[in-house]
Amino acid sequence: MAVSKRFIRFVVVAVLGVGVLVLSPMLLFDQLAYHFGADELRSAVEGTWAWSVTPEGGPAETVTFRLVQGHDAPLGHAARSLVRSADACGNRSLVRTAGACVDTTDMPLEVTVIADGTRRGEAARGGLMVAGTRFESGWLTVQIGDLALEAKVTPQGAVEFLESRRGKLALAPSTLVRIAR
Repeated sequence: MAVSKRFIRFVVVAVLGVGVLVLSPMLLFDQLAYHFGADELRSAVEGTWAWSVTPEGGPAETVTFRLVQGHDAPLGHAARSLVRSADACGNRSLVRTAGACVDTTDMPLEVTVIADGTRRGEAARGGLMVAGTRFESGWLTVQIGDLALEAKVTPQGAVEFLESRRGKLALAPSTLVRIAR
């Protein structure tokens, strides 16, 4: 009888130990897994935007543009590879800074100027970068000619912070509003 109690205790401890070993990595991997994808990023930024900038001492200038998910690889992407990457689905990379890794997701954006005839045809590019494995906010960057913006956007597409520049000069005040999806 004493041997069977010891055996049962051993089996219970062994089962609990194996359970901890199996479940702990699963919980760790859940924390490391991305909890969003391209659909959530597109929902936050795709659409038509109105960007108004007011240079110091100058008249307000409004540029209306459309953002859609791009197909170009972000800068720094390897040009040659045995396996073609699916850049249109987003590109994830680990960036090593100060001895710590930061998970990032980068989505290139195609920028099409649809209003303000003086800016049509100018080179335009954009991108959205999300740090971390959960999409709580992301950094939207758009450059149209010599005008550039950097905005913190939420998953709902609300702009929480906006900085506009012409070349290296900051422009204030400025607004950025999505007017259509």
